[in-house]
Amino acid sequence: MKQIGARPGVNLRRLLKSDYGPSLILVLIIVLLGVYTYAQNAHVLTAYNLSQTLILVAATAFASFGQLMVILTGGIDLSVGPLMGLLLVIASFFLNDDKSAFVALFGFVLMALAAVVTGLVNGLFVRVGRFNAVAATLVTYVGLQGISLILRPFQGGYISSAIANAIGLSAGFLPLAFVVAAILAIILEYCLRTTRWGLNLRAAGSREQAAHQLGVPVNRTVFLAYVACSACTFLGGIMLVAQIGVGDPNQGVSYTLSSVAVVVLGGASLFGGRGSFIGALLGAILVQQILDATTFLNLSEAWQYWFQGAFLLVAATLYTRARGAAGRARRA
Repeated sequence: MKQIGARPGVNLRRLLKSDYGPSLILVLIIVLLGVYTYAQNAHVLTAYNLSQTLILVAATAFASFGQLMVILTGGIDLSVGPLMGLLLVIASFFLNDDKSAFVALFGFVLMALAAVVTGLVNGLFVRVGRFNAVAATLVTYVGLQGISLILRPFQGGYISSAIANAIGLSAGFLPLAFVVAAILAIILEYCLRTTRWGLNLRAAGSREQAAHQLGVPVNRTVFLAYVACSACTFLGGIMLVAQIGVGDPNQGVSYTLSSVAVVVLGGASLFGGRGSFIGALLGAILVQQILDATTFLNLSEAWQYWFQGAFLLVAATLYTRARGAAGRARRA
């Protein structure tokens, strides 16, 4: 009797319609864009540029991992960017060349405390106060930005070069921070698929009422997601300290948009319940690659936004159609 097996084409279509489909698409786009950019300007693959690019990727990736946790629950955190700016401002008072190691350590503790308090406030607004996630985190956004501007009305407070170098430590062209981000993405992805924590996140964002009936502690899950988001943003803030090297309250704001763009490119649904940390890491790589490509291709800054917008539009369309087809197939 002839054994009937699954056709390769069918398996590929299933994979593309799964949560890992966007990751495969991102890998393809990253490779094609890299090849084209290298063909136009070989300097894009110098060790120095690769190292600096991957450090920037790490900062975006850390913030995006936190954003993804919140988006998986069906929420959003608009305060990610201003929080990174506030962390940079706090660092500018404590991580200076003329400060002792104890003062620097206290600065890191204060940064971590600011991040945790921000997450707690967002969680309280959303789950206890029952505010809409956009409105709640927008309030936090404004508050954090205001605090940063009060502390540092103007740019100032240079970061110790020794601390900046330690944060940006690399092995060849590979920064340690990027390695940490990649390992964290793998660990979080594993936990998302195999642990109660991951199941609770996806259940809370898929159908909250059904999650309650299944015994999922939705309030606690969502609350802790906001705290975890701010904790991941703390890691991104540390990277920002090394990149910018001076207290500037306006430097972190753009990370709100970047973190959302990255998780959407990685295949997350803004309605909650679906996403991938591996996809978020690849999305961070693509976003930074786009910024690099416009520079090496001698394009204006406007192209950075046009490329990101185009990729987001195409990605959202492809992912929605693929998942819609998958849903119709299951119902049939």
